[in-house]
Amino acid sequence: MSLLVTNLLKCGSETLNRYKKCTDEAFPGAVEWDFPITDQFIALAEPHLGEDGEDGIRVVISSGVVDRLTDAWNAAMEYSGQSSDPHFLNVGDVDEAIERSMHWLMLHELHHFQMGHFKLKGGMGLVETSQSVAYSLASRSESDTPSLIEALPPEERKPAERCLELQADHDTIDMMLDGYSNTNWPELRFLAACNFMIMILIEQEEQIAKSNLTRTHPKAATRIFQLLGHLASMYLIPAKIKAQEKGLARIDPNDLPPDEEIAAFQTEVVYPAFADAALIAKANSADAIVRELGDFTDLIADIGALQIPSDNVALKTEGAIEYAELEALNFKLMQMLDLPRYV
Repeated sequence: MSLLVTNLLKCGSETLNRYKKCTDEAFPGAVEWDFPITDQFIALAEPHLGEDGEDGIRVVISSGVVDRLTDAWNAAMEYSGQSSDPHFLNVGDVDEAIERSMHWLMLHELHHFQMGHFKLKGGMGLVETSQSVAYSLASRSESDTPSLIEALPPEERKPAERCLELQADHDTIDMMLDGYSNTNWPELRFLAACNFMIMILIEQEEQIAKSNLTRTHPKAATRIFQLLGHLASMYLIPAKIKAQEKGLARIDPNDLPPDEEIAAFQTEVVYPAFADAALIAKANSADAIVRELGDFTDLIADIGALQIPSDNVALKTEGAIEYAELEALNFKLMQMLDLPRYV
């Protein structure tokens, strides 16, 4: 067994431990890791039966993903150190950044099983890039299970797959960023940057799917928008939990952090995380993603607009626009999967 595969198996074990730590339960299915040695960027998740016939998942991630991550993180660090831009990444160890990016990708794939996406697709898996299709065993086998996605109106079928990606992103964000405290701000920003890298690389690898009618993934700007929306609202989480424990319909303002702390969090974490995403994209020649991210002030306004919907607000950032376009369909799919609605 090569050192690379050994390290990836260790990373997979750490990802499963992360899942257990966050849920207090072991992952609800058999997991098979497959790490083919190839230059191609292969990442996919598909149904797999364990040795005892237990339902589970096969996660395939190629050595080419690790190679691409390594090159991209080195490029980002070089850009951060030499650019005239005064913004710098808060990454001290490139190897750690690569490892955390892999945790994000692995946990995202695991959530496709945990959230019931294979059942929704009639026993088919989900691939992250077009190069991954040939490696999918499920895509080459017949399934007797009807696909609920195929039962949707034709105009909703392709957008439905983008919703599934946002759903897997959402629960991965929950687990990777965990809860809010005023002592873990640098770690939150670092972890966000590691996820941005995966989102940006997947979009770069999947440039072949340029049409809204054919692509199966949201724009990187949309995925980044969702993460930044979660990050910008994290300080509310402890107060929301207290409100639920007290049986309150609304948050008690007294349970929120001081205004000064909230302002500092936006300044020291949320804006730098946004700037990190732009820097990583610039360093890897993803100029289109930088443009689609838009202006930070507009992005924050769009986050607020979607939290309190209004017909009179015109969204300004590409990520918010696509997120809003998918919102109704996403909720419909979550009802089909019996998943709790998130905000």
